[in-house]
This record gives sequence, structure tokens and C-alpha cells, in this order.
Amino acid sequence: DAKAANPGDITLLQSEANMYYQMGDKAKYKEIMEEILSKDSKNPTLYYNLGVTAYEMGDSQAAVDYYKKALELNPEMTEARLNIAAAILAKEAKIVEQMNGLGMSKADTKKYDELAEERKGVYKEALPYLEQVIANDPKNVEAIRTSMNIYYQLGENEKADALQAKITELEK
Repeated sequence: DAKAANPGDITLLQSEANMYYQMGDKAKYKEIMEEILSKDSKNPTLYYNLGVTAYEMGDSQAAVDYYKKALELNPEMTEARLNIAAAILAKEAKIVEQMNGLGMSKADTKKYDELAEERKGVYKEALPYLEQVIANDPKNVEAIRTSMNIYYQLGENEKADALQAKITELEK
């Protein structure tokens, strides 16, 4: 009834969307949120929330796109950067699974090396987002730890060691 009386009320639409989300109907949630975006397209939180939903629905690329839009509107949105990095790093699991399924043949060794390079590419794609989080929030241990692990994987031990020292200092 409230929605019928006030069809353009964004607060009511958000409440409706949240009810669908709580009930597990993420497709309906997304539909309503996109309707809200058409009325309030400059709200970074809406894009961020759509990113979370897209990621939960298994659409990592859409999630990253929504997070990037949120960052365009609010460059200080740390959680959006962290979630972009997480979505990018999620690609690693599939690569590792492929690597683990290979044998010892020459062709498998070649494929392993290709996958290892692809994995490094995933790390390098995620790092700028993590580095920006650290620049904006130098005490963000989650971003520091993840970056440190990536640097170790990339063989950039000096950078990793510096981040380890930073974590040690923060945890005192």
C-alpha cells in the first residue's frame, strides 16, 4: 500500500529490495535495485550493494563493474576496492585447480607454466586495488596481509618483508 501511494519513494523501494534479499530472491533484489539506480544514479552505496549481490550470484565481472562505478562516485570507498581485489583473486582457485589436475608430461608441464603465468597476472591485476586501500588506510591489516602474500608469490620478497614488518608493528 505504501509503495502504491508513493511509487517513487526510494526508501520504500530499498526496503522492498531488502525484503527480497533477506528471502533469498537475489534476482528480484537486483531488479528493484536497478530501478532505484535509475532514480538515484549518483549513489555509490547502491552500486556497491549491487556489486555484493552480483558477486553472491556468481557474476564476478558484473560485481567488479558495479564496484568500479561506486569508486567513480566515491573514490574513498575502501570496501569496494577490497571487494574488487577479492573478485579478481577468486579467479585463482580455478587456475590452481587446473594446475593440480595436470600430470608430468611435457605438454602438461608447458600448460602448468602457462597457468602459472596466468596466476601471476591475476595477482598483478589485484595488487593496485590493494595498494590503494593501504595508501588510504595504512592500518588495514587485511589489505596489507593479502598484498604481502601476493608479493611473496611474485618473488618480490623485499616488498613482502616490508609489509610483514608493518603487520608486526600494527599488531603490537
